[in-house]
Amino acid sequence: MLALAISPNGQRLVTATAADGLRLWDAGSGKLLQTFAWQVPGWNMGAPVFSADGQWLAVVGSSSAIGAHEIGIFNTDTGRLKWVIRFQTDASFGADLPLAFSPDGKFFFTAASRIEAWRLK
Repeated sequence: MLALAISPNGQRLVTATAADGLRLWDAGSGKLLQTFAWQVPGWNMGAPVFSADGQWLAVVGSSSAIGAHEIGIFNTDTGRLKWVIRFQTDASFGADLPLAFSPDGKFFFTAASRIEAWRLK
């Protein structure tokens, strides 16, 4: 499965696949800008989400067989993994787990069996 998102300013595009992980592209030229070290072999990848300022990128990997989820949050300039959120939930969510950043970038939200807010800064 291929998932993608476009940055808030429209200049960058990110793709996510279980096989290739996360890749950041220049939306105008199609040039590969960054490859993120995030693959969960055998797991599905959800749609990536940018923060409002485009500085952060989040993606969920999940195993619907065991209801396990791992969310990686990356700095888009450096490509570095900043936070990892791991949790269990109802297996029916799979990689389609809703993700969102607060407009000020201070919180990250997940919505599974309940909505949770994760303080980032």
